[in-house]
Amino acid sequence: MRWLIAAVGLLLSMPASAESVRDWTAYAKALFDHMGITYVCRSEIGEAHYLAARTIAGEGLLPYAGQEAYNMVDEFDRRFKADKRVVKLTAAQCYKLKSDAVLKINVERAKLEAE
Repeated sequence: MRWLIAAVGLLLSMPASAESVRDWTAYAKALFDHMGITYVCRSEIGEAHYLAARTIAGEGLLPYAGQEAYNMVDEFDRRFKADKRVVKLTAAQCYKLKSDAVLKINVERAKLEAE
């Protein structure tokens, strides 16, 4: 949950107009949620899902944040790795959360593309 708060802070510190940040903040949050879920679940569903989520987040944010997108992804990666809390979920729970996160990414991306 801490990474969501950090995401908003990072996004709002970006050198963009307030309106354009609001436009893609929900999309960025969905991308970072997906990263967080796959990080927590990597022992149940595999490290490859987390690595893919990192790539999806970086490429997804690139049009909105430029090269800073990769710095944001790296910062979240550091935060995830520094957080030593243990969350135990089953593979089924992980796949459900991951599926919901991907759906949210698609919804938020569609909203951006509709504007």
